[in-house]
Amino acid sequence: MWRKALAAAAACAALAVAAQAGPASGPPPVSAAAPAPAGLAMPGRLYRFDGALVSRPWLWLLSQARASGWPGHVKGPASGLRTYAQQDALFHLYLAGKGAPAFDPDGPSRHMITNLGPGRWWMQAADITAPERFIAAAARLHVAIVRPYLPREPWHVEAARAFGPPVTFLAPGQPVLARP
Repeated sequence: MWRKALAAAAACAALAVAAQAGPASGPPPVSAAAPAPAGLAMPGRLYRFDGALVSRPWLWLLSQARASGWPGHVKGPASGLRTYAQQDALFHLYLAGKGAPAFDPDGPSRHMITNLGPGRWWMQAADITAPERFIAAAARLHVAIVRPYLPREPWHVEAARAFGPPVTFLAPGQPVLARP
């Protein structure tokens, strides 16, 4: 068990470094084909946007923002929703002075999959580039986005209140995770 946790921590450390570097030649397209973390059981469905796990409301919001001219991207694979192991690895990087601020995995992070649930998928957080332009794009969609950790985490955004995609929104491809 500890070997799996250590491997997950090492993988998250690599993800954190990659997330800080950003994409080499612009953001990748929206994709729902990337594999999900192994052993993750949860209700609802998750998708990938720029390689990060996101809920359906956030897939819609990010997709619409990009379609309306938002030039940003989600900063990396661990910059959307995270597993406990991913949050733990990022928290320990922060404690060691090698990473961005991060909550303890038992804390209130809106990046943590386990802190969300049915009816609360809109609560997700994302770490993005060009947050001011994203907030403006979201406002045009009548979605209130806040940056609660300024100036410490200018890239971190969260929804201020519940929102959801229109009934007509069809996510591309199949969800990465779905309850059978």
